[in-house]
Formats: sequence, C-alpha cells, structure tokens
Amino acid sequence: MTNFQFTFGSFTKKEFSQILDNSQIVLPNEKKKKKTLMEGLKKFHFSKVPVLIQYRGLINGGNTCFANSALQTLISCPQFLDLLFSLKDCVLDGMSGKTPTLCSLIRLIRDYKCIRDVKKVQKTKIKSELNHNDNPILPKEVLKNSGPFAPDLGGWGKSVQEDAYEYLGYMLGKVHDELIQTIGDLRSKEQLEIESSRDWKEMNKKGKVSKIRHTQIETSFISKIFGGIFKSETTKIINSQRGRPEIKLEPFFSMSLQIRDKNIKTLEDALIAFCSKEKIHFQSQDKEEEIEYIKSIAIERLPNILVLGLKRFTYDEYEGSIKIHKKIKFPNILEIPDKVIATKSKYNKRKKYRLISIITHVGKSPNGGHYYCFVRRPNGVFTHNIYPFISIYGFTINNVKTKKSIKLKKIK
Repeated sequence: MTNFQFTFGSFTKKEFSQILDNSQIVLPNEKKKKKTLMEGLKKFHFSKVPVLIQYRGLINGGNTCFANSALQTLISCPQFLDLLFSLKDCVLDGMSGKTPTLCSLIRLIRDYKCIRDVKKVQKTKIKSELNHNDNPILPKEVLKNSGPFAPDLGGWGKSVQEDAYEYLGYMLGKVHDELIQTIGDLRSKEQLEIESSRDWKEMNKKGKVSKIRHTQIETSFISKIFGGIFKSETTKIINSQRGRPEIKLEPFFSMSLQIRDKNIKTLEDALIAFCSKEKIHFQSQDKEEEIEYIKSIAIERLPNILVLGLKRFTYDEYEGSIKIHKKIKFPNILEIPDKVIATKSKYNKRKKYRLISIITHVGKSPNGGHYYCFVRRPNGVFTHNIYPFISIYGFTINNVKTKKSIKLKKIK
C-alpha cells in the first residue's frame, strides 16, 4: 500500500484544483499516456536486444496460404519484428487512412506474445511463455489491405492462386511508401545535399571514365532492413568499336533468380548466373552496322536482410505455365560469391548470411498446390527443405554467447 502525506490549508475550490493540476503527484490508477504512431516512428531506433516471439499459426481463408507464408516470414525477420514490436503500444487512431498496411501489421503483432529483455527473464519462463500457441488467427485486416492481392474473405477466399514472392515484394514496397509519406526521408539534409551535388563518375582499369546514373530512392526503415543496391553496366559496340560504358545504380528489396539452366544446382550457382554477362546482337535498319550490347549486373551494396526468390514458375512455349521441379542446394550459412560483388564496392566487407526463413510451394503446377513457411526458432532449430521457393538470409555474428541472439547480426 502506497502512503501519501498531505498538508492542508485554507484554499478555495478553484485554487485547490490549480495546485493539483500543477503538482507532480501520480496516482496509482493513473495510466501513462500512450504515444501516437507518429511519435513512435520518430523515436524508433533499431535495438541490439532481439525480440523473441511466440509463433502461432495463421488461418487459411481460402487460398490465402501465399499471404500467410509471406507474413510469417516477415515476422521472423528480427529487424522487421523489432519495428513492429516497438510500435505495438502506439495509438493508431487517425493513422489507418494514411498507413493502412503498417497499422494492420502492428495490430497483427499484438496477437503474438513477445519478449524483449531475455536477461531479465529466467530460461524456464522463456520456454513456457514462448511455447507454440495452438490457437491460430486469421490476419483479416492485413489481407484486406493487400491491394490487388486482397482476397474475397466474405466469399471465403478467392479461387486464384497468387505468387508469394510477388506478394512479399508488394508488402515491403507498400509499407516503405507509407513510411515515406508519414515521416519523410530518413536521410539528413546534409546527406541529401551531398548526394544531389555528387558528380557520379568511375574510371576503369584502362583509364576510361564512365558516367554513373544513380536512381535515387527515399530512405525508410524498410530500406534500412531490406534495401540493397544493384550496379548495372551496359557497353555498346558498333562494328567492333567499343563505346564508353554506361553505369547505373538501382535499389532493390529482393532478388529473383533463374534456376532453369541445367548447370544451376545450388543457390550460389543461381547468384552467379544472375550476375553473368549478357550479350545482345542485332543489325541497324540499313544493315550497315553490326551492333552489340554487353550487359552485366553486380551488387554494389548488400542489404541487412537478403530476400532471394527462385523462379520455379515459368512459361513454356508448348506447355504454357509450368513449375520447375528440381533440387537446389542451399546452405545454412550463405557466403556471397566474389563474382556477384561489384569490384570497386566499399560496402560489402561482410558477406556472410545466416538462413532465417524459407517459403516453399508444394504442388505440380503454378495453378494449384500449397505454400509452407519454415522459420528458424529462437533455439536455432530449423526445418530443412530441399525445394525452396523463397529464401530469407540475415547477417550473423561469430562471437555469440546465447543462441537466442544469433538471428541477425553482422559478421566482422
């Protein structure tokens, strides 16, 4: 019981109310004022202490497995979970119109039990509180705010099977746009001035200078987590005369990898094939000039969380839409091949990733089947599958004291 000491005197009712209004006394039942979403976003910073989550199932509302698997994967990404967890107690009133997708994800995370400070909680308590919840939930609000992917929940789902990779990309882009519209670009004014005035040029080994075209992208918490930069180079050759290469820097949130080639047997093979040189030959309209374009692409900057999609669904001239059934080996620890990294890049000293999550599709064709999501648990246990559809990798660290903190840290 809390004791209060009061000193009374002769005050009018008005004077007494003014004293109470100006006092620092906090009554036991007085609730702390909650932050608005805007205040929560402005004060947010990524924490070094991971959030542990109690995983639970998502109800399939009729062909919504593509969305459920993508949502489970996003929640398993430590930094993305950190963002949602930090905002879950914010007041969302009045913001659903401006940030409908973000607000729906925050309300979804409220249905999960999460623990931030592992050190203050006994291991036995962690095990009991984070045991799998057998009561699944229907992410109805998130599905309604899924734009072109939104199912007809009133009719118990839509009959068309959607692509989980496309849906994942749509959700990342949508939340990114909502954050930009709400709190603006996270880059400082000084940083923006430097980037806008920078003369983008690069000199190759032979001393030739190439101009670099830089596609600007506004920075949000999503781009800080999933954002990387591609460096593409195009060289035009006319009648064996090589022109000056044109270099372009473009942002990305994920990489879609071809696996149809018979030589592609591993995830590393698919990455190298993605960045291999491509030659295009054709003649000018008057047929007087032989023109050739040589195109190549590499990673200028690696993201903190790397999303890799394997193109298992493709189109065949004779069979139409088909699914590629082949084994692609993928590691628990992925080291990005040197051939994939831009030669002059100064951002990619750390190239090792730990597998966080896998989305796999079970079925004979793109027109049916079912999506499953496999997630690395807090204890490090991970269910392996040899037919990945989407792989999610996060940076790891060598010196880890507890398995509970190994989900997303960079290797030095």
